[in-house]
Amino acid sequence: MRLGVLGSLAVSRLVSSFLFGVSATDPLIYILCVLIMMIMALLASTLPASRASSANPMDALRSS
Repeated sequence: MRLGVLGSLAVSRLVSSFLFGVSATDPLIYILCVLIMMIMALLASTLPASRASSANPMDALRSS
């Protein structure tokens, strides 16, 4: 995790020319990005998990 944060801070200087009205090292933006990615990962795993939990295990084993 530390390596990712250090990498993002290093790349932030390159990306800072694309940002308008926001600092490249704004901690609120980093926190919001992490939260959005966590929510998207949770939503992306919810549909397959709900499908898997509604399947009959014996039917799933027989079909493979």
